[in-house]
Amino acid sequence: IKNVISGIIILFERKVRVGDIVAVQGMTGYVTQVDLRASTLRGFDGLEALVPNSSLLENQVINWTYSSAHVRREIRVGIAYGSPVHGAADIISGCADDHGQVLRDPKPEVFFEDFGDNALLLVLVFWVELGPNLMGRRVDSDLRYAMEKRLGTAGISIAFPQRDVHLDVSQPLPVRVTREPVARPDPG
Repeated sequence: IKNVISGIIILFERKVRVGDIVAVQGMTGYVTQVDLRASTLRGFDGLEALVPNSSLLENQVINWTYSSAHVRREIRVGIAYGSPVHGAADIISGCADDHGQVLRDPKPEVFFEDFGDNALLLVLVFWVELGPNLMGRRVDSDLRYAMEKRLGTAGISIAFPQRDVHLDVSQPLPVRVTREPVARPDPG
């Protein structure tokens, strides 16, 4: 009875509608059906879940597309120390500007986020409009491919962890030559 009453409330209030992208109870996906007893959620992995309507009222539900399908995304890029930061930011921004699914308003921005242990950290902030034919993950991947190619062409290295080793050469380094023990045949 609780689920039926919850279903009537959901259908009446229309806080969750077919086509919405929602996250509930650890699953994120598209609402494909809203019935009196349960709603059907199709996850991005293709799995479908029947979610009791009472869960949609009693638990926290994140509706990514409730009032707008526009979603902010971020991609972090670490460039090698000594790289031209402004030039790298222009290249990264250009990748977003050239992508057909990155929204022009609000305009994509690149921020110099931090001086990291191994890299100068830049972050691209941009917006996309989610829909049945657009996954934010696809846009992220497209942008990373474009950034890797354009930064490489410009001679700007994407950083990786590095360590400096300092040798004290003020005194001679001791060197020893040793022999490996010779394997003896088994007497048995």
